[in-house]
Amino acid sequence: ERIHGIGIADSADLGFAGVRQDVPDPESAPVLVDEFRRSALEPLFLVGGFADLREPLTAGQMADTTAAIANWMLLLGVWGAIEIGNEPDAANGCGAEQFGYIVCQCAERAWALHSAIPIVVGGITTTSAPGMDYLADALRTIVINVGWPEALKVGYHSYRTTQTPAWPHPPFRSRANESGAL
Repeated sequence: ERIHGIGIADSADLGFAGVRQDVPDPESAPVLVDEFRRSALEPLFLVGGFADLREPLTAGQMADTTAAIANWMLLLGVWGAIEIGNEPDAANGCGAEQFGYIVCQCAERAWALHSAIPIVVGGITTTSAPGMDYLADALRTIVINVGWPEALKVGYHSYRTTQTPAWPHPPFRSRANESGAL
C-alpha cells in the first residue's frame, strides 16, 4: 500500500528507522508483515489500537492477531516488535487490570513461537499521574501473570496540550522526575 505516494519500502530512504503498522486481524498479518521483508525499516506492529479498544476486540481476537503476526515474522524473516493496545487508559471501559490480562494473553501466544519477540505494553496516553497509575496497575497484573521477561517493553506518550514539551505533567516537578517515575 502506498501512503501519500510513499510506500513502506521507500520510507527508509527518507530517514525513517521504523514504522508502526496497525494489524486489525489475523488475516491481514501475512501481507502487512511481508511489506517489511524488503525494507530497512523496523516494524512496530500494533494490535488493538485506540479505536479497537473503544469498540473492543476480544482478548482472544487480539491474542490470535498477535500470534499470527509472530508466526509471519518468523516465516518471512522480519524482525520487529508487537505493541498491544494504544492509549488503553483512554479507551472506554478498558480498565488497567483488564488491559494487563490482554497483554498477558497476547504475549504468551507470541512467546510460545519465539521468546525474544519484543512485546510493547501499549502507549499510555500521558505520563500524568492518572496515566502512570493506570500503567502501574496494568504492569502489576502482567508481572503477577508472566513476570518481567527481557522481551517485555513499555510504551507511553508524553503529550502536552497546554504546555511546552519541556514542562512536566503534574505532580512532577521536572521532566527528569517524570522520566524517573517511569
